[in-house]
Amino acid sequence: MSARNLFEAFIKSCAFIHDDYSKDEIDHYGTNPFLIGADVCVVDTLKGFGKTYLDFMNDLGAFPRTVIEPTYRRPSLLDNLLDDYSALESLKNVMHERRLDISSFYSDKDFERLTAYLSNSSFKPRVYPPKEAFLIANDKINMRVLLSQAGIPMPYGIICTSLDELYRFHQHCSRRYRHTLVKKQHRHMRIISNYDDIGRFAEFLDFPVIAEAGYEIKCSPVSNCVIWKGSVQHLFTFDQIIDGWKHAGNRNPCGASPDEISRIEGYTLTIANLVPGYEGVFGVDYIVTLEDEVLAVDVNGRFNSCTYPFYFLKRLGASLDRVCASYRVVDYRISQLSDIFEDNEFIPFRAEQMEGMFLFNPVFDFARDIVYRFSYLCVAQNPKDLGRLENSLLSIIRRQSQKACSRHRLINPSWQKQVQ
Repeated sequence: MSARNLFEAFIKSCAFIHDDYSKDEIDHYGTNPFLIGADVCVVDTLKGFGKTYLDFMNDLGAFPRTVIEPTYRRPSLLDNLLDDYSALESLKNVMHERRLDISSFYSDKDFERLTAYLSNSSFKPRVYPPKEAFLIANDKINMRVLLSQAGIPMPYGIICTSLDELYRFHQHCSRRYRHTLVKKQHRHMRIISNYDDIGRFAEFLDFPVIAEAGYEIKCSPVSNCVIWKGSVQHLFTFDQIIDGWKHAGNRNPCGASPDEISRIEGYTLTIANLVPGYEGVFGVDYIVTLEDEVLAVDVNGRFNSCTYPFYFLKRLGASLDRVCASYRVVDYRISQLSDIFEDNEFIPFRAEQMEGMFLFNPVFDFARDIVYRFSYLCVAQNPKDLGRLENSLLSIIRRQSQKACSRHRLINPSWQKQVQ
């Protein structure tokens, strides 16, 4: 079965509950599965889209047949669903009718309670990825050990069990590399440039931690694959946009050479088979160094943020080796996506031309009744046109954000990031 057919079969077999809530950072990923053709989605809210933009998404086939919106009480989508009897019954009815399983974002949440509610003597939905496999894949230290045993090239580094070990590693590492990276969990990374940094971070470090050299790089690709029903298929590989050592989006085409991309895809398929019982989407972050080394730096046992927009293009017929695309997350306050869409200078994405602007994933601030973060995808036939299109969209976003902030009495908010 081809990668696309395998992924489509997986998508159609699941109801999607993509809850990216953690105690440290809140994002609402619930509407992202709209892009990949999910039929059933549980979402935090549809506020933030606006009717005009929802109609546009529907015309593009980016709106599910069934959307379940639990009453919002707190940041966790799953908690809100479990506390809303009406929403639970709606989900139960559609899942029983279509015999659906569940696609989650993080599988370590309280899905046991949800599946218990949804189950009966003849039907019990499964959660993808399974919790046990997810916990293995999401454990950075465990995965570093497994990658090492499998012979996958990784950055120079060690697992430190104490502050003294970290000091010694940094002293050794600093002879060749400018930075030492300290990692523990997803999104938890510290950048160490000198001894003083270690002292400042000491109270936040939960040993053991991974300490790695920070390389000068040519590019930072991410590779996606799908694992389901005993098959593993590679989906695609794109560049990551890195801002301050953090993921800020993705772009196509990838800056790696054909040989480097081939190595990346081979490593990814090997890594995908390291976690027993894993089923679902799986991604691996890489770096390509100035010396043309290809190194695996992070394993993502879940949907990646780029999975949604770039599979959206594949669904609509894009040959990804022939189009240029840029996906970004931006922190601008707007009233709704429709305001940007209705701007006279907005160029809506059209599948026929495989060119234009597309907005998605508005993250809604219920306290202020405003969108405070959203994503965009720009698509063009060449890098020059893509640059012009993206700059035009950012001008529209800034203009509409100023209007929204004025309406909501948010004057010159310091937390707006300027995207260059």
